[in-house]
Amino acid sequence: MKKSIAEGAIATLALRDTNNSFANYWLFLWEGDELPERSKFSPSKVKSLLPFLLVFDVVPDESVTVRLAGTGFRYILGEDITGKDWLAMTRAHHRPTRLGNLSAVARGSVMKAQRRVKMVLGEDRINEEIVLPFAPEKGGTCQVVAHAEWGIDPLTKAADIRNIEDDTRDFRLLPIT
Repeated sequence: MKKSIAEGAIATLALRDTNNSFANYWLFLWEGDELPERSKFSPSKVKSLLPFLLVFDVVPDESVTVRLAGTGFRYILGEDITGKDWLAMTRAHHRPTRLGNLSAVARGSVMKAQRRVKMVLGEDRINEEIVLPFAPEKGGTCQVVAHAEWGIDPLTKAADIRNIEDDTRDFRLLPIT
């Protein structure tokens, strides 16, 4: 890995403010050219971002489990997804893509995606997701952290959302190796 490559990749993503802050905190955790270890990540340093934070356990090309889901996802999805199989929650035709993308992040890439969120009332919103890897753990699992900037009121409930697009917009997967 090279931190300078990661910094350059993050700079090209033109992230929204909250995702840019999150990515900068992740870059701060690097030691030299080594990906940050998950143990170095301190939630208190990004407290305002926690509601829309996801941590995944990724076994590349095999599985993705939600290790931790922020409380904002409970409001938006209508359930707590901590501990759930992320792929099983995905429509069957999108599972290979989701597994491939998160496997690529686990192996050393950063990812940005945007999705249209269709609201029951009012204008549609576009959320922005940033997904970043931590250093791999022994045994082949890699924790991957994601933050979503929804562009909606934090108290929005599942009933307020008509649909969250499966297909992404402005999708970018950039290697940092």
